[in-house]
Amino acid sequence: MKLLLNLIPLNVLALLLILLQERGFLDHFFNSSSKCGDYKFLAIIAGLLLMTLSWELVKATMLAPKGSGSWLDFFMSFAFVVGLIMFAVFEYAQSGKVPSAPYLLLTEAQLLDVMVGFVLAISNARRDLNLGG
Repeated sequence: MKLLLNLIPLNVLALLLILLQERGFLDHFFNSSSKCGDYKFLAIIAGLLLMTLSWELVKATMLAPKGSGSWLDFFMSFAFVVGLIMFAVFEYAQSGKVPSAPYLLLTEAQLLDVMVGFVLAISNARRDLNLGG
């Protein structure tokens, strides 16, 4: 169970922040009526995503010597990105509008996490099998 908790993508934190802001729980922190509040929130989300993606990269390289841990980390990230895309489709079907800019930034960051995780997993498998020099 502890391994599964360690493998949950940290971008869930950004998703929680985005959902709280969209539901109006963070309105007193950010002045939503002005564009400046929206830019501040986007900057906070971008900074949080940079930190979490950096940690995800470190975590993937630390799990690489353990073999299947990097593949499990990759599949957890992949499941999260599939969930994000399904949520975006659901939101579009319900309201007829595309998700917000922070949500699209989160989806892009999660796609990057999946691609980097896949490259790390494949390169480590190649190294373990000693293929391709």
